[in-house]
Amino acid sequence: SLILGGTTPLKNGCRKGSFPSFLQFIESRLKSSTPTDYFINEFRSVVHIEDVLQAINYFLSKAIESEDDSQGKTGIYNLGGRTRVSRYDIALKVANHLKLDHSTANGVNRPAIGGIPSPPDISMNVNKIAKKMGVTKMDGLDEIIEHTFSAGEC
Repeated sequence: SLILGGTTPLKNGCRKGSFPSFLQFIESRLKSSTPTDYFINEFRSVVHIEDVLQAINYFLSKAIESEDDSQGKTGIYNLGGRTRVSRYDIALKVANHLKLDHSTANGVNRPAIGGIPSPPDISMNVNKIAKKMGVTKMDGLDEIIEHTFSAGEC
């Protein structure tokens, strides 16, 4: 999955490079009209950081509640988001939301050799975790972008 949201609360952010998150990286590249390659053949489930925190909080509180339970309840859950997208899809959605020209966002195939090995599709079905948590909706890409750029998170 790909965790998205606004900037981190840390002084220098939690960054790889000079941008607080992937969304802000895309925004910066689009605003500066810098040609940038985004993979079109690699898919991820995007999840909002708030949904990740909600899941962690849910399972931690359940673990504390059942601390005396000798049966040791366990389970395997996917914690992704409900939207399966490529990085190129994300760039186009950001451009559309911010009303920026997307012509410098280039959709390219990830090379078959070289770089860090990664499966082409690690999108996830989150129905099981949503049901367990009693959540009817986890944010999709549109909601994540709306929340991130409209709520002053950037």
